Amino acid sequence: MQQFTFADIARIATRLGLENTHGKVWEGFDSNNEYCRAVIHTHHEGDNVPKIIVKCHVSDMNFKDVEDMYDFLNNKKRRR
Repeated sequence: MQQFTFADIARIATRLGLENTHGKVWEGFDSNNEYCRAVIHTHHEGDNVPKIIVKCHVSDMNFKDVEDMYDFLNNKKRRR
């Protein structure tokens, strides 16, 4: 399983078009017009995200699986 930091998760949320609305809550509509909402602890920016929380983010941001989310993070040209 790929390792993510909280900063990585915030970068993914930004690329999806989510906005930080209520402190830790990021929400909005992605390019497929699907609603996404995630809780991201940006004050732990450099810390690794626990695997169970990564799986929650995969679901919250409508990715197929962890590898799909990791590919989205690393492939800057990739759309949804």
